Amino acid sequence: MYIKQYRPFLIMDINPMVDLDGNSAANTQLIVPPGSEELFRFYRMQLLPDGFPGATPIGLGLPNASVQPHPLYGVYLIRMSLDAWEAQGENQLLQQAVRAGYAAINRMDWRSEALIFIYPQNSAFNRLNRDYYSALTQVKYVTTFWRLYLITKDDLFKTAADAAFSSLTIPIEEGGVMVRRPEGISFEEAPHPVPTFILNGWLSILENIYRFAKKAKSKKGLQLFHSSISLLKTLLPYYDMPKFKTSRYALAGSVPFKLQLSHNARVVSGLLVTPHGISVPFEIGKPSERWSIGLDKTTGEISGNFVFPIDSIFKMTRIELTVESDYEGTIEFLAPPISYNPLRGAQYHKDFRRQRISPLAIGTNNVVFKLKSKPYEISAYPTNFKKKIAGKHYNVYHFMHIKSLRQLHQITGDSVFKNYADKWFEYTRHWPSMQIYQHKNIELKCPPTMQI
Repeated sequence: MYIKQYRPFLIMDINPMVDLDGNSAANTQLIVPPGSEELFRFYRMQLLPDGFPGATPIGLGLPNASVQPHPLYGVYLIRMSLDAWEAQGENQLLQQAVRAGYAAINRMDWRSEALIFIYPQNSAFNRLNRDYYSALTQVKYVTTFWRLYLITKDDLFKTAADAAFSSLTIPIEEGGVMVRRPEGISFEEAPHPVPTFILNGWLSILENIYRFAKKAKSKKGLQLFHSSISLLKTLLPYYDMPKFKTSRYALAGSVPFKLQLSHNARVVSGLLVTPHGISVPFEIGKPSERWSIGLDKTTGEISGNFVFPIDSIFKMTRIELTVESDYEGTIEFLAPPISYNPLRGAQYHKDFRRQRISPLAIGTNNVVFKLKSKPYEISAYPTNFKKKIAGKHYNVYHFMHIKSLRQLHQITGDSVFKNYADKWFEYTRHWPSMQIYQHKNIELKCPPTMQI
């Protein structure tokens, strides 16, 4: 089902401009939709030979660094080009959108009946150091392909929309993006062994699923939507942060730690066990990185990292280690204090403090460190004021949460969404009197680019 050549658009008088092998048939210069100039400059968007957009990654330090495709940029280019075409009737904009749509399909991979846009490990836009796909990217292609189908009547776009939708139903355990819980399901922006439940991404995914389900009259789409709504209602209280008068960005955080082993004791293996029964082996022998679950070595002072979930108050997260020792001794678990920085999110202090200590006997030891929530819960930090607009820092995600919850209330009629939207909006009225938010570059109002 791979498309080897740019598919001619037969409904209107539009000719192929380039094939997907990069053979230019016409000018493939990017056409910036009127009014979008500043946004396109922000994205640094450029066209690749097949008509798909990318950018030269910042930070490579090479003046001639190559343009790399960014999976989400295809959605941005298609949507903005179609918006401008519908407003102005300029066929070149429609041609640009259609060509980018075909190019996106050609760049995606098939997994059984699912069409997936992979973020490859070697991409500058991949921060996980492994291949993965994103539920947020996928669902945006679902609605974008369906929009192209409605305009072009080309069944290829209908097939692509349905296949991209199927990717949302692959569980994380099978390399997908769907999280299954007894209360319902969720979807991961960037799938991790321990689900992160990033709220803005989840809300955006739900909105797109609902939009597709209604336009395509998809029963499966509505079933998926309502199953996810059920879990969202269960987890919403965990996103509420009355101490800081804000909402939480996600329900998991990355936590660095150290192990201090006496004598020549050595860690043989380790497991992170979450309250929901997820067991993730520690990867041993690689430098610990943010969002990793690993240890850099096995003896002496060991640096590590784990992901701490906060979506349960009934059970504790555990670190289970198998340790061998030739002498009696101890193993200490140390972690840094974590605080909230409104301009950054979670801030990890440099001093690592002892949290737990366990004796070691001669031979093989099974060590269990049970981790209470309080020292680590701020790793799943409140929404912050990191986003910068016109020289001012805004808490964009908090207002996006409010806006999306109001939309869900309109869709479902469920008062729980209205109640949290109203509560979180009321929080913003307290910000001017809170010392933590008194910073000359912090703007406490709703971002000018958003209306709620």
